[in-house]
Amino acid sequence: MTVTTAERRRRLPWVLQGAALLSLLLLLVGALACRQGGLDLVKLLFFHPVVLPSVAMAAAIAALSVGAKDRTTRATVPAGILATLCGLALPAALVLAFFVRDGDPLGRESAPGRNDRGVEVGNVGLTPDPKHHIVLHTGAGWSSRHWDLGVWHDDLGFESAAWTGPDELTLTFYDFLLVYTLDPATGRPDEGRKVRR
Repeated sequence: MTVTTAERRRRLPWVLQGAALLSLLLLLVGALACRQGGLDLVKLLFFHPVVLPSVAMAAAIAALSVGAKDRTTRATVPAGILATLCGLALPAALVLAFFVRDGDPLGRESAPGRNDRGVEVGNVGLTPDPKHHIVLHTGAGWSSRHWDLGVWHDDLGFESAAWTGPDELTLTFYDFLLVYTLDPATGRPDEGRKVRR
């Protein structure tokens, strides 16, 4: 059975709408991977808060354009709704990209005797005063997970992040130490305890 040009033109808006919806769903998966304990690989592959909503918006507008030429309201109405949704998602995604960025990595240090654990310090400051984003990575390969330990300004006296044992990470400040103990099996950090210097 051969597909005619008219049938292809009727299907095209639905394919474009599917592509737009898929882009938004992939962004949602990536945003969920940004949470505490999320998979690093999923975040790396799917958290693109500028690219994916832009692709969704372009596909939705193309579906509107093709559907309008065909004059089928069955394809035009959902495409219009999808384009409106993309128009709302794009600014929200840009704000999300600004607040959920890992920053420029300044260094990564592995735990003593444990290559599957590492602490990464990144600079997320957009001003001359640096802001240090501390991220703990546990696991290796596709099962690597990340734990956000916070963003610290130099004004707070942040000096360094270093391992004090295979299951203990210490953040050093001018006045105090913040010590995190990791679960030996999963690598999940506790809430951290403050120790005076």
